[in-house]
Amino acid sequence: MRPRGTALLFFLSGVAAVAAFAACGSSSPQLPSSPTDAGGQSDGTAPSADASREGGADAGAGNDGGGDGAVPVTTLCKTVTPPASGTCTVTPGNGATLITGDVLTSSTVYVGGSVLVDATGSISCVGCSCDSAAQGATQITCANGVVSPALINPHDHITYSQNQPFNDTGERFEHRNDWREGKNGHTKLTVPGGATADQIRWAEVRFLMGGAASTVGSGSVAGLVRNLDRAADEEGIPTKPVDFDTFPLGDSNGTQLASGCGYPKIVSPSSIVGDDAFLPHVAEGINAFASNEFTCTSSNVGGAKDLLEAKTAMIHSVGLTAADYAGIAAVGGSIIWSPRSNIALYGDTAAISTARHLGVRIALGTDWIATGSMNLQRELACADSFNKTYLDGLLTDEDLWRMVTVDAATVTGTASAIGELAVGKTADVSIFDGKTNHDYRAVVASGAADVVMVMRAGKVLYGDANVVAAMRMGASCDAIDVCGSSKQICLSDEYGESLAALTAAVGTAAYPAFFCGSPSNEPTCTPKRGTSVMGSTVYTGVPSATDSDGDGIADAMDDCPRIFDPVRPMDDGKQPDSDGDGIGDACDECPLDPGQTMCKTHAIDAGVAPEGGIVDAPAEAAPEADIPDGAAMQNVVVVRIGDGSAALTNASTAVFLEEHNAVTGALVSTTALPTAANGAQYPLTMSGTATSEGALSRSDDGHVLLLAGYGVAPGTAAVSSTSASTVPRVAARIDASWTVDTSTSLGTAYDGNSIRGVTSADGTGFWTAGNGTGANGGVQYQPFGVTAQPVQVLASPANVRTVGIFGGQLYGTSGSAGFVDVFSIGTGAPTAAGATQTPLTPVAAGASPYGFAVFDLNASVAGADTVYIADDRSPANGGGVQKYTFDGTTWTLAATFNSGVGSGVRSVAGILLGSAVYLVVSTDESPARLVSFTDDGSTPAAFPLVTAAANTVFRGVSFAPN
Repeated sequence: MRPRGTALLFFLSGVAAVAAFAACGSSSPQLPSSPTDAGGQSDGTAPSADASREGGADAGAGNDGGGDGAVPVTTLCKTVTPPASGTCTVTPGNGATLITGDVLTSSTVYVGGSVLVDATGSISCVGCSCDSAAQGATQITCANGVVSPALINPHDHITYSQNQPFNDTGERFEHRNDWREGKNGHTKLTVPGGATADQIRWAEVRFLMGGAASTVGSGSVAGLVRNLDRAADEEGIPTKPVDFDTFPLGDSNGTQLASGCGYPKIVSPSSIVGDDAFLPHVAEGINAFASNEFTCTSSNVGGAKDLLEAKTAMIHSVGLTAADYAGIAAVGGSIIWSPRSNIALYGDTAAISTARHLGVRIALGTDWIATGSMNLQRELACADSFNKTYLDGLLTDEDLWRMVTVDAATVTGTASAIGELAVGKTADVSIFDGKTNHDYRAVVASGAADVVMVMRAGKVLYGDANVVAAMRMGASCDAIDVCGSSKQICLSDEYGESLAALTAAVGTAAYPAFFCGSPSNEPTCTPKRGTSVMGSTVYTGVPSATDSDGDGIADAMDDCPRIFDPVRPMDDGKQPDSDGDGIGDACDECPLDPGQTMCKTHAIDAGVAPEGGIVDAPAEAAPEADIPDGAAMQNVVVVRIGDGSAALTNASTAVFLEEHNAVTGALVSTTALPTAANGAQYPLTMSGTATSEGALSRSDDGHVLLLAGYGVAPGTAAVSSTSASTVPRVAARIDASWTVDTSTSLGTAYDGNSIRGVTSADGTGFWTAGNGTGANGGVQYQPFGVTAQPVQVLASPANVRTVGIFGGQLYGTSGSAGFVDVFSIGTGAPTAAGATQTPLTPVAAGASPYGFAVFDLNASVAGADTVYIADDRSPANGGGVQKYTFDGTTWTLAATFNSGVGSGVRSVAGILLGSAVYLVVSTDESPARLVSFTDDGSTPAAFPLVTAAANTVFRGVSFAPN
């Protein structure tokens, strides 16, 4: 079965290896608060007909979700003795700080792991091996502490923070301008803006006490919490401010259009060219007015403006269809989910299960105090409750955690600095009490008293009194009792005023900074609508024996009986089923492909004007590759060897991953592989002249990139011939936030020979390719993070060029006599010795196959039926990209693409766009180039994308991880 969220299965030339995390490896004024709730902490759950469906904070440990992501690896680093009381102890030391506890990263939980923060506030080590680099450091040791990146709130309106939650009369709206302007017979909600500086500070205190160190709030003050949309108030991180746009259609006057794009002023695509993150509010509502907003911001026809890019994260995105979510996913875009506010206002929220199935990145934000959550803890509580009660546990605890850390950093364009505990990133760290809930659950289900510490760039701002007092000796910090837990908060050197002064300034009317139980008058997280509008469903949100998801549609009639999927006013009176296969979009893993579990990539149909609109001629733009009309593209990644400073030799050389726009070739980002050891992390270099090295692959689930190299610093001569006992062969894994992990090595495999590539099903185990003798050659299997001798899965041929996994099956290529083809290796992805190879495609005499991309395009043929092979012979001798097709009986060479290239190619990546396959290849030319071919049934010529700079060379190519 195809993992959810992956649009396409394909395998790229080379292989890559392990990924993950790089580094080694934490009488006072009384804040207004509510009384402790004798019933325990509420988490905004919906009523439930069955105790097993109760959505409250789970007293038990572990992951309650049923999501589809790979299970994170748990690595036991060491056992830490709990303190006599509290969660953490502090041992003073020098300017560095070693935080020890259960460390959360996006692929590994390091139990008893560490995060080392240097004196500048940067992370220098993450994982199990930081102690040796932390001699003399101050130590924060938390046997029961869960160490996480500080939370990031990507959606708030902080200048409205002086308000109380709204008075919920039960009225539900269909579009935001209904309640903003009192339109369509609805009541206008009056929520004044203009919060004072102290009122904004008070809101930041609420955020901080909930574990957050960053927000996007369309307003700011200096100090305490990073304001990521205000350059002056980002508190020192070197990232561009977020472009946060509440009215991207210029409709603040209340304009509502069901068709056409005659809005007052739609943002121009040219105005966001310089942005790293664009966050527009789009489709906030459940009717045609909301849906039309997306239509007019996602194409260039009929007066619409195409604002969909990888850097675009559409806030709310409630009134969308499956095709709309697919369009967002196809460009690598994102949505920002604010379930509490959506449910309180509209009785419904974004179709998270549909977005998730189609591969859309999702971040989580509070919206505002009036109808949303007071902080991210409460928004997580709502999302967690909604997931359990209405999404059938689709999301894991790690998924929810990512929405406020890793993915929140990605959507705000700040992933290079924050959002992940990784070497080189800024030490924004929060620690949560893990005595009851563990790992990611400790964050998702945390309450006010559970926040043990919040650190910004190595500076402790809030937390348990013993931790803050020890870390901020001499600072003026204020004591607070939080639900019986002694805390301190440090405001004076951030705001220039004490907690007592700030409390007095905002007065007793201010909404409290924390609650020990259910926040007073907190907006509901139970979806309900009491009136039908244009055929929409009436529902209470209360599950029952006959309506398991509480959406008002009896299970016997419900397209998705376990996934909340009511009929919206925009749905023409029926539950969405875009592909007509009888499975509703909400529970269909491939909602645009009838009966499929192996989803194709779908793009917005830009060739049809919105109803009543006119198709505009496109503006003249930079040259682009030939792709199908309306197709949307992922970025492409290429391995670059060398930094350009000197001619390449056979010595070990620095390696970089360049991310490019796959249509124009424009550079998007560059990621350097480590050149020095750091705790458990090896350096990773490659020979500057070994042309068979540097293959790059994407995991079968699409989540990580993989490549292999040598665990030695640059400058080791003839590195491909070195002994593996002194220069280990290393696998690297790189995730979607560009975090690099090089902790996996391969014993004596490929001793004295080249390692060429790596592949993986899901990032937890690795199959490597290279050359070797005896037990050291062929294809080896090694679990992630292991350094012992791997298992030789395939012994013959001993010289393997590339490997890849397609649809769960492992394949490889070789140039050795008798094995010159693409071949399958064993059955599935074998991890035991003794697998044999079976030829998949015959190749022409004299062929030289390297990378390959495998597709299942013919519905009448079971399994793989199309293979593109990179061949490094000259074009005159048949080199280029060879296309083989299978009719169920015979493989046939259907075409060779080499027009426009002066040499053969060694790496190919492919993606399906409509009925065409778009290929990106790296050439063997000098200088090397990235070029593309569009296989649409014609004979395409190469379209030039990028040329390697002097003293560098391109190797493997892949599409970016999702």
